[in-house]
Amino acid sequence: MTSMKDLLVKIAQSQKEESLARPEPQQVPRDIEGAFRDSSDSPLIKVVIGPRRAGKSTLVHHVLNGVPHAHFNFEDDRLPAELETDALLSALQTVWGKAENQTYFFDEIQNLARWEQFLHRIHRARKNIFITGSNSRLLSKELATSLTGRYLSHTLLPFSWPESQRARSLMGHSSKQKPKVSKDTFYQYLIEGGFPDVVLKNADPSVYLSQLWGAVLSRDIGDRYKVRNIPALRALGELVLQSIGSRISGRSLQKALAHRLSNTTLENYLSYGEEAFLFHLLQKFEPSLAKQKKADRKPYAYDTGFIRSVRPSLVSASQGQLLENFVFLQLIRDGAEPNGDLFYFQSPKHEEVDFIYLKPGRPPQVIQVCWTLRERTTYEREVRAILAAAKVFGVKEATIITYDEDLMIHEGGVEIVVKKAY
Repeated sequence: MTSMKDLLVKIAQSQKEESLARPEPQQVPRDIEGAFRDSSDSPLIKVVIGPRRAGKSTLVHHVLNGVPHAHFNFEDDRLPAELETDALLSALQTVWGKAENQTYFFDEIQNLARWEQFLHRIHRARKNIFITGSNSRLLSKELATSLTGRYLSHTLLPFSWPESQRARSLMGHSSKQKPKVSKDTFYQYLIEGGFPDVVLKNADPSVYLSQLWGAVLSRDIGDRYKVRNIPALRALGELVLQSIGSRISGRSLQKALAHRLSNTTLENYLSYGEEAFLFHLLQKFEPSLAKQKKADRKPYAYDTGFIRSVRPSLVSASQGQLLENFVFLQLIRDGAEPNGDLFYFQSPKHEEVDFIYLKPGRPPQVIQVCWTLRERTTYEREVRAILAAAKVFGVKEATIITYDEDLMIHEGGVEIVVKKAY
């Protein structure tokens, strides 16, 4: 009978050989790479969380290039349900050598039962630890509870717009063609999104993103949380995509679904989708926390490419939805914490501003998103909402992000800067 260590040695050796045989991916500089690299010598546990296939492992491998380390991926169907961590450490020493076992890189560690205790133990032994995970609970719950003060966390999303341009520049350099940067290439980015396989390998976004969305639903959510009603889960996810940037409530979702779900089950499903980095539900700014929890929420996808790829009928999704989702993701990349310091605003007269960014240490930012201000009614609606928010938050400056317009507006004592998104 094969012992636990023998099995883990076999798996670790196989993973090592696969890693060494895999072609080196094109190294696209990532926006967070500088900060992540600066933290690589820290004695704290280095954490990279984000959606599947966003490039988390590639980033860590790139930063650890030339550094002896042991690597193990817990996303492996050969692993036993109950894994002995002592046997794992022994297996890694056998496969990678003793020197490499001073630095560990664990991929998708949330798949290991009781991983918090495991990390805590080897961290006490003063090992240099890097981990990745595609479940936000790593940061929001388990890490914050079990490893308080012992980790540094970085969130990696699919390529941002600047990252996608850097990626296409690399591709253009290899083919001796410099990519053309314009509002047309930006529009293509809005539709196709920024997953590395789509940008670098020209994967068909309609196929690739639909399959990725389905895999996360069935495996990361369905299997992990033992969801029995997968069709209802899938239908709810598609309904969320259809509602990008629109106010939704549990009741409105229940009415729109063909599947009957209790309020508790529906909220659980939404929570699972957020944890798996499929979408996020942005709350309304309210001085009262109780009112904030009861108010409608606005959903945004973690990649704009999901919006039209997952549900073909959404090819008619408005351009404004894509642009608003783009700005939401950019704010996250800039450090905003949805429902922590980032909200949407609605006045008593139902005037709405897409984003209120309350970053500590600087004035509130009032940010509106609109595809175009060329129609007078649209211009008046957007400006009126900004003036209402500016009065509440006591600001004299605001921003409107548009597709391709730049101008300055002075209304009601407020300076409104209109910027091209791209």
